[in-house]
Amino acid sequence: MALPRVTIDLDAVGDATRRTWLAAERTWLAWVRTGLGFSALAMTIGKIVPSLSDAATKWPYQAPGAGSGLLRVVVVTPEQTVLDATTDFVALPLYAGELGVAPQHAPMIGRLGYGELRIGHGGDQRYYIDGGFVQVVDNVVSVLTNRAIPAARLDEAKIKESISYWLTQPAAGDDELNRREKALSQSRAQLQVVQAAKVSQR
Repeated sequence: MALPRVTIDLDAVGDATRRTWLAAERTWLAWVRTGLGFSALAMTIGKIVPSLSDAATKWPYQAPGAGSGLLRVVVVTPEQTVLDATTDFVALPLYAGELGVAPQHAPMIGRLGYGELRIGHGGDQRYYIDGGFVQVVDNVVSVLTNRAIPAARLDEAKIKESISYWLTQPAAGDDELNRREKALSQSRAQLQVVQAAKVSQR
């Protein structure tokens, strides 16, 4: 799609008008970048999900379990497909709170936070999810995340050490403060996953 090109002679207008035009231009460019970002995300998810099945030759397609009261859950990181399973329920850590998904859930795309992904009503499988995005469509739950770590592989002692370390680190400036808060949020979420897994095993 060709973008319109507008040329303004800023030397011929006053300071107030010049500032107004520059602000409008920055706003317009931000909208364009945001729109392209969401379009790229939607295209990426749309390409990954069909490729997960050799039988998928077009979009939309029938997922394993579709129509039988089951969900297909696929978790993908930049390195690999961590999980491809069939279940009757999945809980996800959305950025603003937990989301439960059952078969026939309405189509959606959501942003993920740091937290626990649970497979099955009894939490048969638990993973720490390190942010990302989720798409739900046609009984397929597709998760794109930086990291997906099984609860059994999380070391509670090391996580507590990490929390203690970051709590003692000084933060001079916004960048260091944001880095510390991000690390603390990730470690605390991992600790919650470990502790929830312990409780479920009792």
